Amino acid sequence: MKKVALLIAAVLTAVGGVAVAQTKTLSIGTAGPGSIAFVWVASLSTVLEQTSSPVRIRVAAGVYDNEAMRIMEDGKAGVDGSFVSGSSLVNATLGRPPFQDAPLRNLRALFPLGQAPVGIVARADSGITTLKDLNGKRISAGPAGTGNDSFARLFFKQVAPNINLTHVPLSFQQFAPAMQDKRIDALFTLGAPPYPAIVEASALTDVAFVTISDPELQSWLKDNPQHHRMVVPKGTYSKQTSDIVTLGHVSHLIVPASTDEGTAYTLANAWLNAGNRKALLVASSSWSWAFSAFDSGLYWQDLISLKVKLHPGAARAFREANIKIPTEVL
Repeated sequence: MKKVALLIAAVLTAVGGVAVAQTKTLSIGTAGPGSIAFVWVASLSTVLEQTSSPVRIRVAAGVYDNEAMRIMEDGKAGVDGSFVSGSSLVNATLGRPPFQDAPLRNLRALFPLGQAPVGIVARADSGITTLKDLNGKRISAGPAGTGNDSFARLFFKQVAPNINLTHVPLSFQQFAPAMQDKRIDALFTLGAPPYPAIVEASALTDVAFVTISDPELQSWLKDNPQHHRMVVPKGTYSKQTSDIVTLGHVSHLIVPASTDEGTAYTLANAWLNAGNRKALLVASSSWSWAFSAFDSGLYWQDLISLKVKLHPGAARAFREANIKIPTEVL
Protein backbone atom coordinates (compact mmCIF):
# COMPACT_ATOMS: atom_id res chain seq x y z
CA MET A 1 0.00 0.00 0.00
CA LYS A 2 2.98 2.37 0.51
CA LYS A 3 3.71 2.29 -3.23
CA VAL A 4 0.05 2.96 -4.02
CA ALA A 5 0.00 5.88 -1.59
CA LEU A 6 3.06 7.44 -3.22
CA LEU A 7 1.54 7.10 -6.69
CA ILE A 8 -1.70 8.69 -5.53
CA ALA A 9 0.16 11.50 -3.81
CA ALA A 10 2.06 12.31 -7.00
CA VAL A 11 -1.12 12.44 -9.07
CA LEU A 12 -2.98 14.55 -6.55
CA THR A 13 -0.07 16.98 -6.32
CA ALA A 14 -0.17 17.36 -10.09
CA VAL A 15 -3.91 18.06 -10.17
CA GLY A 16 -3.85 20.22 -7.05
CA GLY A 17 -5.30 18.81 -3.81
CA VAL A 18 -7.22 21.06 -1.43
CA ALA A 19 -6.29 21.06 2.26
CA VAL A 20 -9.32 20.74 4.57
CA ALA A 21 -9.39 19.90 8.28
CA GLN A 22 -10.21 16.30 9.14
CA THR A 23 -13.46 15.91 11.07
CA LYS A 24 -14.67 12.30 10.84
CA THR A 25 -13.29 8.79 10.28
CA LEU A 26 -15.50 5.94 9.08
CA SER A 27 -14.75 2.26 9.51
CA ILE A 28 -15.40 0.58 6.16
CA GLY A 29 -15.63 -3.19 5.99
CA THR A 30 -13.85 -5.17 3.29
CA ALA A 31 -12.36 -8.56 2.60
CA GLY A 32 -8.69 -8.88 3.47
CA PRO A 33 -5.53 -8.32 1.38
CA GLY A 34 -5.54 -10.40 -1.79
CA SER A 35 -9.10 -9.36 -2.60
CA ILE A 36 -9.98 -6.63 -5.07
CA ALA A 37 -12.38 -5.19 -2.47
CA PHE A 38 -9.42 -4.45 -0.22
CA VAL A 39 -7.63 -2.67 -3.09
CA TRP A 40 -10.67 -0.48 -3.79
CA VAL A 41 -11.37 0.53 -0.20
CA ALA A 42 -7.69 0.99 0.68
CA SER A 43 -6.98 3.18 -2.37
CA LEU A 44 -10.10 5.26 -1.69
CA SER A 45 -8.89 5.69 1.89
CA THR A 46 -5.50 6.90 0.63
CA VAL A 47 -7.06 9.42 -1.76
CA LEU A 48 -9.20 10.90 1.02
CA GLU A 49 -6.15 11.16 3.27
CA GLN A 50 -3.96 12.76 0.59
CA THR A 51 -6.61 15.42 -0.10
CA SER A 52 -7.20 16.10 3.63
CA SER A 53 -10.86 15.28 3.19
CA PRO A 54 -13.13 16.09 6.14
CA VAL A 55 -14.27 12.46 5.96
CA ARG A 56 -11.65 9.70 6.16
CA ILE A 57 -11.82 5.93 5.87
CA ARG A 58 -10.31 3.34 8.19
CA VAL A 59 -10.06 0.01 6.36
CA ALA A 60 -11.70 -2.75 8.41
CA ALA A 61 -10.09 -5.70 6.64
CA GLY A 62 -11.66 -9.08 7.30
CA VAL A 63 -15.17 -7.75 7.93
CA TYR A 64 -16.98 -9.42 5.04
CA ASP A 65 -20.07 -8.02 3.37
CA ASN A 66 -22.71 -10.37 4.81
CA GLU A 67 -21.47 -9.69 8.33
CA ALA A 68 -21.11 -5.95 7.69
CA MET A 69 -24.65 -5.62 6.32
CA ARG A 70 -26.11 -7.27 9.44
CA ILE A 71 -24.14 -4.91 11.67
CA MET A 72 -25.31 -1.85 9.72
CA GLU A 73 -28.92 -3.07 9.59
CA ASP A 74 -29.00 -3.51 13.36
CA GLY A 75 -27.31 -0.17 14.02
CA LYS A 76 -24.47 -1.75 15.96
CA ALA A 77 -21.05 -0.17 16.42
CA GLY A 78 -17.98 -1.28 14.50
CA VAL A 79 -18.88 -0.77 10.84
CA ASP A 80 -19.91 2.58 9.34
CA GLY A 81 -20.02 1.33 5.75
CA SER A 82 -18.88 -1.58 3.64
CA PHE A 83 -17.91 -2.95 0.28
CA VAL A 84 -20.88 -5.12 -0.71
CA SER A 85 -20.99 -7.41 -3.72
CA GLY A 86 -24.07 -7.35 -5.90
CA SER A 87 -24.38 -11.08 -5.26
CA SER A 88 -24.68 -10.50 -1.51
CA LEU A 89 -26.79 -7.38 -1.80
CA VAL A 90 -29.54 -9.12 -3.77
CA ASN A 91 -29.79 -11.78 -1.08
CA ALA A 92 -30.02 -9.18 1.68
CA THR A 93 -32.64 -6.95 0.07
CA LEU A 94 -34.81 -9.64 -1.55
CA GLY A 95 -34.74 -12.01 1.42
CA ARG A 96 -32.73 -14.83 -0.11
CA PRO A 97 -30.44 -17.13 1.94
CA PRO A 98 -28.76 -16.35 4.27
CA PHE A 99 -31.22 -13.47 4.82
CA GLN A 100 -34.44 -15.40 4.16
CA ASP A 101 -35.72 -14.83 7.72
CA ALA A 102 -35.20 -11.06 7.72
CA PRO A 103 -34.61 -9.04 4.53
CA LEU A 104 -32.55 -5.91 5.18
CA ARG A 105 -34.16 -2.49 4.73
CA ASN A 106 -31.81 0.01 6.41
CA LEU A 107 -29.03 0.05 3.82
CA ARG A 108 -28.29 2.87 1.39
CA ALA A 109 -25.98 3.13 -1.63
CA LEU A 110 -23.31 5.79 -2.20
CA PHE A 111 -21.51 4.85 -5.45
CA PRO A 112 -20.07 1.81 -7.24
CA LEU A 113 -16.66 0.44 -6.30
CA GLY A 114 -16.37 -1.64 -9.44
CA GLN A 115 -17.74 -4.44 -11.54
CA ALA A 116 -16.97 -7.98 -10.56
CA PRO A 117 -16.61 -10.58 -13.32
CA VAL A 118 -16.30 -14.20 -12.24
CA GLY A 119 -12.77 -15.50 -12.71
CA ILE A 120 -12.01 -19.21 -12.34
CA VAL A 121 -8.46 -20.43 -12.75
CA ALA A 122 -6.86 -23.84 -12.34
CA ARG A 123 -3.34 -25.17 -12.37
CA ALA A 124 -2.30 -25.47 -16.01
CA ASP A 125 -1.08 -29.03 -15.43
CA SER A 126 -4.47 -30.11 -14.04
CA GLY A 127 -6.17 -30.31 -17.44
CA ILE A 128 -9.11 -28.28 -16.10
CA THR A 129 -10.52 -25.91 -18.73
CA THR A 130 -14.33 -26.22 -18.32
CA LEU A 131 -16.74 -26.40 -15.39
CA LYS A 132 -17.30 -30.11 -16.05
CA ASP A 133 -13.56 -30.69 -15.66
CA LEU A 134 -13.89 -29.61 -12.02
CA ASN A 135 -15.69 -32.85 -11.17
CA GLY A 136 -13.90 -34.50 -8.26
CA LYS A 137 -11.64 -31.47 -7.75
CA ARG A 138 -10.99 -29.02 -4.92
CA ILE A 139 -11.79 -25.33 -5.31
CA SER A 140 -11.63 -22.33 -3.00
CA ALA A 141 -13.80 -19.23 -3.23
CA GLY A 142 -12.56 -17.55 -0.06
CA PRO A 143 -13.45 -17.83 3.63
CA ALA A 144 -16.57 -19.87 4.47
CA GLY A 145 -19.78 -17.86 4.71
CA THR A 146 -18.50 -14.84 2.83
CA GLY A 147 -20.41 -13.43 -0.13
CA ASN A 148 -17.85 -14.83 -2.57
CA ASP A 149 -17.99 -18.32 -1.06
CA SER A 150 -21.79 -18.32 -0.77
CA PHE A 151 -22.18 -17.23 -4.38
CA ALA A 152 -19.78 -19.88 -5.68
CA ARG A 153 -21.69 -22.67 -3.93
CA LEU A 154 -25.03 -21.47 -5.33
CA PHE A 155 -23.56 -20.96 -8.79
CA PHE A 156 -22.19 -24.48 -9.11
CA LYS A 157 -25.33 -26.00 -7.61
CA GLN A 158 -27.48 -24.41 -10.31
CA VAL A 159 -25.18 -24.33 -13.33
CA ALA A 160 -23.26 -27.59 -12.84
CA PRO A 161 -25.40 -29.71 -10.48
CA ASN A 162 -23.92 -33.02 -11.59
CA ILE A 163 -20.30 -32.36 -10.70
CA ASN A 164 -18.85 -33.45 -7.37
CA LEU A 165 -16.87 -30.44 -6.16
CA THR A 166 -15.07 -30.01 -2.85
CA HIS A 167 -15.12 -26.42 -1.50
CA VAL A 168 -12.01 -25.55 0.52
CA PRO A 169 -12.38 -22.38 2.66
CA LEU A 170 -9.26 -20.23 2.46
CA SER A 171 -8.43 -16.55 2.89
CA PHE A 172 -7.69 -14.70 -0.33
CA GLN A 173 -4.04 -14.41 0.75
CA GLN A 174 -3.83 -18.22 0.88
CA PHE A 175 -5.05 -18.75 -2.70
CA ALA A 176 -1.69 -18.50 -4.45
CA PRO A 177 0.39 -20.72 -2.11
CA ALA A 178 -2.43 -23.28 -1.97
CA MET A 179 -2.41 -23.51 -5.77
CA GLN A 180 1.36 -23.82 -5.82
CA ASP A 181 1.36 -26.58 -3.16
CA LYS A 182 -1.52 -28.42 -4.89
CA ARG A 183 -3.78 -28.15 -1.84
CA ILE A 184 -6.47 -26.87 -4.23
CA ASP A 185 -6.96 -27.47 -7.93
CA ALA A 186 -8.74 -24.20 -8.76
CA LEU A 187 -9.78 -20.87 -7.32
CA PHE A 188 -12.95 -18.87 -7.82
CA THR A 189 -12.90 -15.06 -7.70
CA LEU A 190 -15.54 -12.39 -8.09
CA GLY A 191 -14.00 -9.00 -8.69
CA ALA A 192 -12.64 -6.60 -11.28
CA PRO A 193 -9.51 -7.77 -13.07
CA PRO A 194 -6.63 -7.84 -12.74
CA TYR A 195 -7.71 -9.66 -9.56
CA PRO A 196 -4.82 -9.71 -7.05
CA ALA A 197 -5.23 -13.37 -6.06
CA ILE A 198 -5.13 -14.48 -9.72
CA VAL A 199 -2.07 -12.32 -10.41
CA GLU A 200 -0.32 -13.81 -7.37
CA ALA A 201 -1.29 -17.38 -8.27
CA SER A 202 -0.04 -17.01 -11.85
CA ALA A 203 3.26 -15.65 -10.53
CA LEU A 204 3.84 -18.82 -8.51
CA THR A 205 2.59 -21.44 -10.97
CA ASP A 206 1.23 -21.70 -14.52
CA VAL A 207 -2.56 -21.30 -14.55
CA ALA A 208 -5.33 -21.88 -17.07
CA PHE A 209 -8.60 -19.97 -17.23
CA VAL A 210 -11.72 -22.10 -16.81
CA THR A 211 -14.43 -21.18 -19.33
CA ILE A 212 -18.17 -20.91 -18.74
CA SER A 213 -20.17 -22.06 -21.77
CA ASP A 214 -22.96 -19.94 -23.21
CA PRO A 215 -25.70 -22.41 -22.06
CA GLU A 216 -24.21 -22.30 -18.56
CA LEU A 217 -24.17 -18.49 -18.64
CA GLN A 218 -27.78 -18.29 -19.78
CA SER A 219 -28.85 -20.84 -17.18
CA TRP A 220 -27.66 -18.51 -14.45
CA LEU A 221 -28.51 -15.10 -15.93
CA LYS A 222 -32.19 -15.87 -16.59
CA ASP A 223 -32.88 -16.15 -12.84
CA ASN A 224 -30.39 -13.60 -11.51
CA PRO A 225 -31.05 -9.99 -12.52
CA GLN A 226 -28.14 -8.76 -10.41
CA HIS A 227 -25.70 -10.39 -12.83
CA HIS A 228 -24.70 -9.42 -16.35
CA ARG A 229 -22.66 -10.87 -19.19
CA MET A 230 -19.11 -9.47 -18.98
CA VAL A 231 -15.93 -9.79 -21.01
CA VAL A 232 -12.40 -9.72 -19.63
CA PRO A 233 -10.23 -8.52 -22.56
CA LYS A 234 -7.29 -10.62 -23.66
CA GLY A 235 -3.99 -9.50 -22.19
CA THR A 236 -5.59 -8.50 -18.89
CA TYR A 237 -3.51 -11.24 -17.27
CA SER A 238 -0.10 -12.60 -18.20
CA LYS A 239 -0.41 -15.34 -20.85
CA GLN A 240 -4.14 -14.64 -21.33
CA THR A 241 -4.31 -14.91 -25.13
CA SER A 242 -8.07 -14.52 -25.70
CA ASP A 243 -11.09 -12.70 -24.30
CA ILE A 244 -12.81 -14.39 -21.36
CA VAL A 245 -16.61 -14.35 -21.59
CA THR A 246 -18.09 -14.60 -18.12
CA LEU A 247 -20.73 -13.08 -15.84
CA GLY A 248 -20.56 -10.67 -12.97
CA HIS A 249 -22.14 -7.97 -10.87
CA VAL A 250 -21.65 -4.37 -9.82
CA SER A 251 -19.94 -3.89 -6.45
CA HIS A 252 -21.23 -1.19 -4.13
CA LEU A 253 -20.20 1.08 -1.27
CA ILE A 254 -23.09 0.74 1.18
CA VAL A 255 -23.78 2.70 4.36
CA PRO A 256 -26.55 2.56 6.98
CA ALA A 257 -29.64 4.68 6.32
CA SER A 258 -28.76 6.54 9.53
CA THR A 259 -25.54 7.98 8.03
CA ASP A 260 -25.80 11.76 8.17
CA GLU A 261 -26.36 13.55 4.87
CA GLY A 262 -23.20 15.66 5.12
CA THR A 263 -20.94 12.62 5.44
CA ALA A 264 -22.57 10.80 2.51
CA TYR A 265 -22.41 13.99 0.43
CA THR A 266 -18.70 14.48 1.13
CA LEU A 267 -17.81 10.91 0.13
CA ALA A 268 -19.88 10.97 -3.07
CA ASN A 269 -18.53 14.40 -4.00
CA ALA A 270 -14.96 13.15 -3.49
CA TRP A 271 -15.65 10.12 -5.69
CA LEU A 272 -16.96 12.39 -8.46
CA ASN A 273 -13.91 14.69 -8.34
CA ALA A 274 -11.89 14.44 -11.57
CA GLY A 275 -8.53 14.60 -9.81
CA ASN A 276 -9.53 11.87 -7.40
CA ARG A 277 -10.75 9.70 -10.27
CA LYS A 278 -7.36 10.01 -11.95
CA ALA A 279 -5.59 9.11 -8.70
CA LEU A 280 -7.76 6.03 -8.16
CA LEU A 281 -7.07 4.81 -11.69
CA VAL A 282 -3.35 5.20 -11.05
CA ALA A 283 -3.71 3.16 -7.85
CA SER A 284 -5.47 0.34 -9.73
CA SER A 285 -6.70 0.10 -13.29
CA SER A 286 -9.59 -1.99 -11.92
CA TRP A 287 -11.25 1.29 -10.85
CA SER A 288 -12.15 1.79 -14.52
CA TRP A 289 -14.84 -0.85 -14.04
CA ALA A 290 -16.50 1.29 -11.34
CA PHE A 291 -16.57 4.43 -13.45
CA SER A 292 -17.81 2.59 -16.54
CA ALA A 293 -20.66 1.04 -14.51
CA PHE A 294 -21.67 4.53 -13.42
CA ASP A 295 -21.18 6.28 -16.75
CA SER A 296 -23.12 3.60 -18.67
CA GLY A 297 -26.10 3.62 -16.32
CA LEU A 298 -25.53 0.02 -15.24
CA TYR A 299 -25.23 1.22 -11.63
CA TRP A 300 -28.75 2.64 -11.66
CA GLN A 301 -30.08 -0.49 -13.33
CA ASP A 302 -28.62 -2.56 -10.52
CA LEU A 303 -30.01 -0.39 -7.72
CA ILE A 304 -33.46 -0.60 -9.27
CA SER A 305 -33.40 -4.39 -9.74
CA LEU A 306 -31.99 -4.94 -6.23
CA LYS A 307 -34.53 -2.52 -4.69
CA VAL A 308 -31.78 -0.44 -3.06
CA LYS A 309 -32.19 3.29 -2.45
CA LEU A 310 -29.52 5.93 -2.94
CA HIS A 311 -28.49 7.84 0.19
CA PRO A 312 -29.89 11.42 0.09
CA GLY A 313 -26.41 12.86 0.63
CA ALA A 314 -25.08 11.05 -2.42
CA ALA A 315 -28.13 12.14 -4.39
CA ARG A 316 -27.34 15.77 -3.55
CA ALA A 317 -23.76 15.39 -4.81
CA PHE A 318 -24.94 13.79 -8.07
CA ARG A 319 -27.56 16.50 -8.67
CA GLU A 320 -24.95 19.21 -8.18
CA ALA A 321 -22.87 17.44 -10.84
CA ASN A 322 -25.90 17.53 -13.19
CA ILE A 323 -26.25 13.74 -13.13
CA LYS A 324 -29.74 12.43 -13.79
CA ILE A 325 -30.93 10.06 -11.07
CA PRO A 326 -33.77 7.57 -11.71
CA THR A 327 -36.73 8.30 -9.45
CA GLU A 328 -36.92 4.61 -8.50
CA VAL A 329 -33.74 4.88 -6.39
CA LEU A 330 -34.70 8.04 -4.49
